[in-house]
Amino acid sequence: MDDSFFEEELFAEIDEILKKPPSEKESSPLEEYKTDKFYKIIEMIINGLEKIALEIDREIRNFSIDISSILREIENLEEKLKKVISDKEKIQINREETNKKKLSKGRITPLEKYYLPILESLYELGGRGTVKEVLDKVGEKMKDILNEYDYGILQSGSIRWRKTAQWARLDLVHKGLLKRNSPLGIWELSEEGYKFLMEHRNK
Repeated sequence: MDDSFFEEELFAEIDEILKKPPSEKESSPLEEYKTDKFYKIIEMIINGLEKIALEIDREIRNFSIDISSILREIENLEEKLKKVISDKEKIQINREETNKKKLSKGRITPLEKYYLPILESLYELGGRGTVKEVLDKVGEKMKDILNEYDYGILQSGSIRWRKTAQWARLDLVHKGLLKRNSPLGIWELSEEGYKFLMEHRNK
């Protein structure tokens, strides 16, 4: 809004009225105040003030609308920001939990943990047994040691820990604790394996 525009327009019209020569009836100052000229000037001033007031009111209303709109936008942005922060925290927590699970699941039980359960199982079976017989006993003995990762299924369809146990069996063969030339599908305890078991089973 340009207030000076109304002022210039108003006073230009007043000046024009005042420059007009007085009529013959305007014989005294008191009578002049009663003339149309005076009331016309007052009316123009009032109209001018009303225009200014209306313009001010409109500006105030627009300003109020803008402020409320801005406040609403700020509130919306705050809510979005809170949601983003909350989502980020949830994602971070989920990632940490996932990493913990991966650590617990992703660590295969070491081969050494299988040694005594395999030797004990063979001893309980009379010194020899089929692969299935031995592994069934090993699985029972190690149920509190094996983790979820160990119980995972391989692409071949085998359970991971049973395959790991067979690698552990090869270690025991190389160490001389199991017989090397056993029939296919049979595991056998050697004399060295028996001695090793007696020395370590109660430790």
